[in-house]
Amino acid sequence: MSEERPLDQRPAMRPTPATPTPQGSPSTPPSGPKKPIYLRTWFIVVVVVVVIGVIGMAFGLGKKPDSSTASQPDKPAAVQTTTPKPTSTPTKATPTAASSLAPGTDPRIAQAEKAVVDALPDAPIWEGLTVKGVVVNDTQVCVDRYYGPGGGISVGPGGSAGYVVVTFPAISLGKPQDGECKGYAPAPPTSTTPVEHDRECGSKVVLDSAEFVCAEDFDPWPLTVKDGILRCEEGFGSPYPVTFEDADGNTYAVNGTAKSRTDLPDVAAIWADNPGNPGAKIDIGGLINAGLALCP
Repeated sequence: MSEERPLDQRPAMRPTPATPTPQGSPSTPPSGPKKPIYLRTWFIVVVVVVVIGVIGMAFGLGKKPDSSTASQPDKPAAVQTTTPKPTSTPTKATPTAASSLAPGTDPRIAQAEKAVVDALPDAPIWEGLTVKGVVVNDTQVCVDRYYGPGGGISVGPGGSAGYVVVTFPAISLGKPQDGECKGYAPAPPTSTTPVEHDRECGSKVVLDSAEFVCAEDFDPWPLTVKDGILRCEEGFGSPYPVTFEDADGNTYAVNGTAKSRTDLPDVAAIWADNPGNPGAKIDIGGLINAGLALCP
């Protein structure tokens, strides 16, 4: 056993030197009691995010999508195009029918009026023209024409533009005539019965307005047929048309009045050539004068 030394003889303990703290290093604060978890910042942030998500689900995100749009894919927006408006051009007045047809009126009047208007040329003189038809007989409708504002030459608005006779059922138009329909009288119906060849030349037929004529009665005889009925169409009034009916019942317009006032074929179809003058016809003046002599 070692011998204990007295306290005053024990070696003195060296003090442990303090470790110096580096400059700039923060000193470690004394640790205190830890905060509860519900007071920590990260916990509060998490709670706020969860609450916002729940509210969003309750007020919007939880709604069912509209069935009308949910099943349809997004369509591209329609591109609006601007269509340029057509440039308007002034329209000129067109001829119109002045008559207002009442129920039961002969439908041929409207047909005749339309035919007359459609036959007009596209010219300023006919702007605003009005027409009015009247039935003449079973085969003819006479259509009066009247100038409109801005039309005509010198007669002014409402002035007569003549008349046109329309023949049915073919709806064929005669030549425009001066005057009005009230002065028009149709040609009396011509006979379609063949002329009797045993009739005496120069004999009167149909009272005094027609005469049976033969080639031997004229020098020269201007036609290619040997005889027929020469007639003054007195129903038209003066100046009178002169017509000729051959043995086959064909009636021809002989003088200029008959050619302009009737729809009969021209006598040129049976007018004989002049053998002494190639390219010319035999003088028909004697036949015309004999026809006019039958007029009242």
